Amino acid sequence: MADDLARHARGDVIGVMGKLTRRAWTDRDGVERQSWTLLAEQIVSARNVRSKAKAKATHADDGAPFDSR
Repeated sequence: MADDLARHARGDVIGVMGKLTRRAWTDRDGVERQSWTLLAEQIVSARNVRSKAKAKATHADDGAPFDSR
């Protein structure tokens, strides 16, 4: 999963599924703080989704009947 993620650049669109947890604590100055942690179980790249959609569109243009319902 890390290798797949490393192929992306800042600004690329991805979808991540996993466990989201919130942690709350009080800092040294007495201020309540919180942080979020995501344990990624699955990452979906918009590159893959777009390339599959493009392939479907190309296949639909091959002269075969297309049902647009």
